[in-house]
Amino acid sequence: MPLHLFARCVRDWDDTRSAIANGSANDQPPGLESDLEYVLTHAFDYGPGTQGYWCDGVTIESAERWDSGAPLLKGKAVLALGSGPWCRVPIAAEMICDPSSMLLQRILLHVGAASLGSLAAHEHVEDPTAPPWLLCFEVPRPGETPLPNAAALFDQVETWSRAHPGRPIVGPEWTPMTLPEVLAYLESAVTAGVALHTEDTWLDGGEALRIV
Repeated sequence: MPLHLFARCVRDWDDTRSAIANGSANDQPPGLESDLEYVLTHAFDYGPGTQGYWCDGVTIESAERWDSGAPLLKGKAVLALGSGPWCRVPIAAEMICDPSSMLLQRILLHVGAASLGSLAAHEHVEDPTAPPWLLCFEVPRPGETPLPNAAALFDQVETWSRAHPGRPIVGPEWTPMTLPEVLAYLESAVTAGVALHTEDTWLDGGEALRIV
């Protein structure tokens, strides 16, 4: 993610931290919502089945604490695929901070209701329920090595597999992989400190997902 965009998140996070700590989103300025709008659009370039989506607005509806203790912003995002129809999807932004300085280190963005199977399916549901979440994007502080997140990436692969039954999932060398093999591969990458991502591709006459 561009450094200037993350710097805006850091600035606006500092401005709203006290409101979040109190569990209230009522006094939050709109800056953080605008920041998350751009962060989400940027993240869609890297997700399975999300290329081409963009965000036209984020509304923060509540602020609470995640199970890990990290502040969690929950709300809605307005999304579209290219010039297609709009849909409103639930989102949550987990703000991961340095415990001593409270400086923002990374953001975990949870997007969409897993029960619907895809972002496109949200067009036909007025108020979908999440969690469980459809997607999870990890946005690290620019200039630092991204922290591998095997569980979040595996959830994305599993969601893609459900939406594309029978279609192949392949590794970097285009070797087909089962879901258990994907999980083992991701866990070994985490152990080695290797950051992975997924990309949509085309194989054997149809859609496929590649892990690289």
